[in-house]
Amino acid sequence: MRQRGQVFSKNSEPTSGFSYCVELEYALSELLSSNSKWNGLAGSFSNHVRVRHAVLDASRVIRIRLSSIITADDRLRLTTETHLDAIDRLAKGLKSNGVGLLPLLANFIHLTALLLGYDWFAGKPNREVVYFQTLEQQLKDDMERHPASPMDRVEYRRRVKVAKQLYSEGLRVSQIAGVLNQTEHRIKDILVREGVINREMNAKNT
Repeated sequence: MRQRGQVFSKNSEPTSGFSYCVELEYALSELLSSNSKWNGLAGSFSNHVRVRHAVLDASRVIRIRLSSIITADDRLRLTTETHLDAIDRLAKGLKSNGVGLLPLLANFIHLTALLLGYDWFAGKPNREVVYFQTLEQQLKDDMERHPASPMDRVEYRRRVKVAKQLYSEGLRVSQIAGVLNQTEHRIKDILVREGVINREMNAKNT
């Protein structure tokens, strides 16, 4: 029969709630970047003290971000700060036997619910939430989603050089697309990204 606090092997299910956790490492990378101090430290989360510091790091970044984007809803700012304060307090009080994990999880879920517009325990949104990207963010998102190989980058730089040269010679986007065997949308993206044309310009007029 398992005893409380018993130590298990690597393949056994931990009883403390703390163990190797690549999901937590990835979550921290999302907030702090893949170059953060937590990169490659999924195994360190078997130590409740490391989990404590990880949660506090995440809470700090979330708090900074929320303070910059919640500008016209004082009650939402106050309620999210309340849950972040609770997260900080619970993180500092985490025990090696896992005590405090569920309240910590509950506050993160509640924080997420608030940021999705839910409130008053009604089971439905009380706010409308709108997400959008600037053009620069969208282009960066596309590039990160489809990272290019070294050969692809060489080909892309060659394509950029040719497209800019042809445009400077008076060719329209549609003509450049034909020369490079690319879509007009792709050529327009290249020229916008290089600062040659504005996104608002119509391809046929460029």
